[in-house]
Amino acid sequence: MTTYKGIKGLSLQTVAGDPSNLAAGDIWYDNVARKVQGAKIAAGAWATGGTAGSGRYLGNGAGTIAAGLYWGGQTGGNNTVALTETYDGTSWAEVGDLNSARYATGQAGTQTAALAAGGQGNEDKSEEYNGSTWTEGASLTNARYTQSGCGTQTAGLFFGGDDPKVASEEYDGSSFAEGDDLNNGHKYGAGCGTQTAGLRMGGDAPASAKTEAYNGTSWTEVADLSNARLASAGGGTQDNAVTYGDQPASADTELFNGTAWSEGADMNAAQEQFSGWGATGNACMSVGGRAAPDLRTTSEEWTVSLAAVTFTSS
Repeated sequence: MTTYKGIKGLSLQTVAGDPSNLAAGDIWYDNVARKVQGAKIAAGAWATGGTAGSGRYLGNGAGTIAAGLYWGGQTGGNNTVALTETYDGTSWAEVGDLNSARYATGQAGTQTAALAAGGQGNEDKSEEYNGSTWTEGASLTNARYTQSGCGTQTAGLFFGGDDPKVASEEYDGSSFAEGDDLNNGHKYGAGCGTQTAGLRMGGDAPASAKTEAYNGTSWTEVADLSNARLASAGGGTQDNAVTYGDQPASADTELFNGTAWSEGADMNAAQEQFSGWGATGNACMSVGGRAAPDLRTTSEEWTVSLAAVTFTSS
C-alpha cells in the first residue's frame, strides 16, 4: 500500500489537535485523534468595523484587526496630517502624532512596533512607533512616496514609489540598504509579507495587474491579478494574500494562494486611496480613503473562518 509521502514526496506535519495558524489547503496528522485532517477552504467575508476619529485618505497602517495602527494622510483641502490612531478590534483612539505630517508612506510592523518610511511631505525620512510615541529613524537611500512596504520594524522591505520607481530597500533596524530592483516599476501598489518573502500587488504604471514575489535576493513575476488595480491595499503572506479596492473606487477583492488569484467577496463599500493591512490573508483591515467627494471614517474587516475536516478512506 502506498503512503501520502510516497505520493507527494513529503511528510505530513504531526500535531496534537489542530495547528494554531491554519491556512486554506493545509494538511496535517492529529496524533491525539489519530486522523489526517485538512483546513476547509472558505470564501471569507467583509464586516463593518469601528469608525475612525478623522476622515482622511492616503494614510497608512500596520498590525492586525485586533491591534491596528493608522497614521498620516490628507483631510479636506489637501491638508496633510500627522494624526495617529489605534484600533482594538472595536473602536479607534487617538495616540501620539507623527513627528512630521505626511501621506502615502511605506508601512511595516505592528501596532506597538511600526515603521513609516518616506511619504509626501517628508520623502526620505522614516519614523518608528513604540506603542506610545514616534521617533525619527534613518533616511531612505531614495526619497519616495506612494511606495509599498512589508515586514517588521527591524526587518522592513520597501519598494516602488512615485515616478514610478523600480528600486527596493531593506531596513535592518538602523539603516536602509538598496535591494534588488522590481521587474516592473510602480506606485500606489499594495504589499505584504516579510523582508525575505515579500509580495507586490498591482499599482499604477499605469494601472497594473502585475504581481511580484521577493525571496530576499531578487524579485520574480508570478501570476497576474484578475483585474488591474491602481491604488489598492492588501495583507497576508506570499502564499496567502488578499488585495482589495482600486481607483476609481472599487469593492473588488482578490485572493492569492501562492500560485493563482481568485475572486473573493466584495467589500461593503467601494474604496480608493485608503489604508489596509493584515498579517495573514485570513484577517485583513481597511480604513479611511475616499469615494469622491466624501472622506471616509469607516473601517471594514476581512475574515476567513477555517475549519478542520477529516479525511476518511472509502
